[in-house]
Amino acid sequence: MMLISNRGSVIVIMSRIKGINCIHFTDPVLSGSNNDLWIPVSDTDYFKFIENLLVINNIANNVVRIDVKSIGDTYKDVEVIYNVK
Repeated sequence: MMLISNRGSVIVIMSRIKGINCIHFTDPVLSGSNNDLWIPVSDTDYFKFIENLLVINNIANNVVRIDVKSIGDTYKDVEVIYNVK
């Protein structure tokens, strides 16, 4: 997780795992005990879903934007920029 003034950022990996849309945070707090936590996401608004996770876990006040960093055949890496809690 990188701090940009009063903003933070985290890379999130989006992929389909066993036919289910999932996201994985690269941040140690949200990546799971063995860095292998994948969170299922319905086909709803990814922006709001990610924002809610960061807010309820006391990491962010809100998400400012999500920038696509890379796209592969089975994944998409995005950088989530947020206002630090």
